Amino acid sequence: MKHTFWSFLLLFGATLVATAQPKPVNTLFLAGPYPLNEPAFGNIANVKGDQFSSSDLFKVGLPCANLSLVNGSVCNDAGKPDNAWKPTESNKGEFIFIGNGKTAVGYALFFADAGSFTKGTLSVKSPLQFEVYVDGSRITEKTSTEKAGEEAKSSKLQLKLPPRQHQFLVKLLFPKDYTDTAKLTIKLDIPEKQREQLTINSAKRPITINDILEGVKVASTSISPSGKYASVTFSKVDTQTGKTSRFTRYYNLRNQQEVFTPQGSAACEWMPSGSRLWWVDATNDNALTTYNVETGELAVVAKNIPEKAAIRWAPNEQYVVCQVEDDVKIEEKGPMHQIVTPEDRQPGWRDRSFLYKIDLKSGIKQRMTFGYKSTYLSDISADSKSIIVTVAKEVYTERPFSVSSIYRIDAESFRADTILKDQKFLGAVKLSPDTKQLIVLGGPEAFNKIGQNVKKSPIANSYDNQAFLYTIESGKVEPISKSFDPSVDAAEWSADGKSIIMQVSEKDRNNLYRYDIASSKYIKIPTSCDVVSSFDFAREADGIVYAGQSGSYPSVAYYYSPSTSSTATLADPAKEKMGKIQLGEMHDWNFKAKDGTTIEGRFYLPPGFDPAKKYPLIVNYYGGTTPTERNFESRYPLHLYASMGYVVYVVQPSGAIGYGQEFSARHVNTWGKKTADDIIEGTTKFMAEHPYVDATKVGCIGASYGGFMTQYLQTRTNLFAAAISHAGISDITSYWGEGYWGYTYSAGATANSYPWNNPSLYIGQSPLFSANKVNTPILFLHGQEDTNVPIGESIQMYTALKVLGKTAEFVTVEGQNHTIVGYKARIAWNNTIFAWFAKYLQGNDGWWNELYPEKNL
Repeated sequence: MKHTFWSFLLLFGATLVATAQPKPVNTLFLAGPYPLNEPAFGNIANVKGDQFSSSDLFKVGLPCANLSLVNGSVCNDAGKPDNAWKPTESNKGEFIFIGNGKTAVGYALFFADAGSFTKGTLSVKSPLQFEVYVDGSRITEKTSTEKAGEEAKSSKLQLKLPPRQHQFLVKLLFPKDYTDTAKLTIKLDIPEKQREQLTINSAKRPITINDILEGVKVASTSISPSGKYASVTFSKVDTQTGKTSRFTRYYNLRNQQEVFTPQGSAACEWMPSGSRLWWVDATNDNALTTYNVETGELAVVAKNIPEKAAIRWAPNEQYVVCQVEDDVKIEEKGPMHQIVTPEDRQPGWRDRSFLYKIDLKSGIKQRMTFGYKSTYLSDISADSKSIIVTVAKEVYTERPFSVSSIYRIDAESFRADTILKDQKFLGAVKLSPDTKQLIVLGGPEAFNKIGQNVKKSPIANSYDNQAFLYTIESGKVEPISKSFDPSVDAAEWSADGKSIIMQVSEKDRNNLYRYDIASSKYIKIPTSCDVVSSFDFAREADGIVYAGQSGSYPSVAYYYSPSTSSTATLADPAKEKMGKIQLGEMHDWNFKAKDGTTIEGRFYLPPGFDPAKKYPLIVNYYGGTTPTERNFESRYPLHLYASMGYVVYVVQPSGAIGYGQEFSARHVNTWGKKTADDIIEGTTKFMAEHPYVDATKVGCIGASYGGFMTQYLQTRTNLFAAAISHAGISDITSYWGEGYWGYTYSAGATANSYPWNNPSLYIGQSPLFSANKVNTPILFLHGQEDTNVPIGESIQMYTALKVLGKTAEFVTVEGQNHTIVGYKARIAWNNTIFAWFAKYLQGNDGWWNELYPEKNL
């Protein structure tokens, strides 16, 4: 299509501040003009009596809302270059266009990356009728003039730009018979402070909160026992409803090509052998249905499967075991509700579930377990002759306030034999293929502390998960991870029983290992990501599939072949998006603490980092016994913070698992003492070693235990210029008794210490009792429905600071619990965080005032 010449003259004026200077736009992207035709019968009035007018022509045109700029090319929402947009350059900033005498629509486009919240004005002037769009939405006119004797029309529009890439589009209507030369004048006025952080037509755009939350994401992976096929489950949020949906794709691992299944994108699971899938068909009397991916054979093996049952196939495929919620319940009637145990406050605690066996040949369903406590299926023996079940019960008079018993039940007679009775600190168990041993996960104090490996600390961290081999006949216990520093999150026997595949927390990563039983050695399995979120391995072959994120990349699904030591990518849904985004660098940084301990960490730099400049610093931590992992799409998106002009330092203070039992044991009975020492010392040394950090503009942020640390740190130091506590604990005693998991979490965090036998810990380490020492402006954030850390923890600390005349703000999140999961809520919550730091670390209070204007109450 032939393009006319355009004129695009950008003039910049100091309408907001006297020091405003031009922000040159040397390249514009032009599309059109595209001929427009009036509809047939346009001169006939519609049902309202209106005739078609030239302004109605503006209601049609190109879909421009999701365009982006990548390496100098305008790309559509799929990340592909859109050749309709032609770059036009001019050193003088003047572009001339001439109408061709036909009714037509044309477009002028440019992009601006706002590094901080930016307010300004956009003035547009043209003799043509025009509309202005920013980020796909039309901006309404604040002032519009058409001076007598002049043809030019003008609009002056107010801009409020959050930190991200913004699309500016001017849509112009060429009237019929227009052949004159015309100019389009755009004037962009930006305050001086924000002007430096505004770039025009960058090769790549900065990352946004929408990038973190939106789009297709890898959720999990699984592999067929044959090792020939794999499934990848994805998630995607609906930006209109905020609901997240899931769908599954199935792949041939020989060529990574997608294969057909009758269920389409619905989730299925693999049968115990071969390349077959199974699912329960709710449209066909809850039929247990199988499908052979290789042959296409479809079969119904049973009907009337209990609704909402968790199903596990026996390896011989002759029966399934269903976990079914019992319909016998004890419910309180009337307005009064007796709480019979501390756990009885939790919704659903009185529900019980039990096991049923469905014989697939006869169709007979029998109940396998009964009682007053739920029985949970842990495993089915490889010969299908028995099942392993776990039963837990509360014991409130001694930590960890519950015990577990492990039973083996004969699959034919349902006779139960006790393997382990009333054991403390036990977790998951799996039966060996020869049925002689169990792999048991649990705390270091399990089995009378046989796996404990601490010398300096009197009590190990019960959250530092260990692995034990338990021989059923002799009762022998072997603590196989006692000298293995990572914490074991999951463990599965290999099909031959010669090794155990483990998923572990190793420092700030999540890795895979194979434990060789004969040599008692751990062999690391190579992975292509930092944090493995799910894994599965083939029982009849040597393939492994896994999914995970890296510090600078979203989740990807992989296939690894141990025989060839090769890795293939199964799904990388973020590839196109990441190609558009410019990220800063991430580096490891460790320091040696005063006591000689190496404290690890990492830091993020802004895109386009200049070491000659000074940057504000954000310090992030957790401290609540797990490390801050290298997740790209975390709830605290660190690359996103960096993209807004911050250096971000993540510290892994004492007490975190994954660094060995001695290190994690520092969490016990300290409630922040050593953790705060590490954070303060690390921040101080980081600033000293990195002179580009502005030591007067340092902020900190943490959530849950990390929110507690935010509050506690401000009672210990004046190092920080701004602080954020999300769902933080202010009074350890009230949290201990009121939070759903307060006293059970404290079984590890304050082992054997209680408000009555160690008041100095519960009072001395509670920020509330030292509120008078706080001098840092603190923002308290809290979900209104938080059942883990009740919202009163923020209320009482906020109230104390207001009574003391300190600077504090308190923002609650409607409809959210401990973790902010709602799509729209997460955006608003993150924007609040960004605005608070911008106010105190960048001297830009515009965003905060826009979100939370002063109220005369």
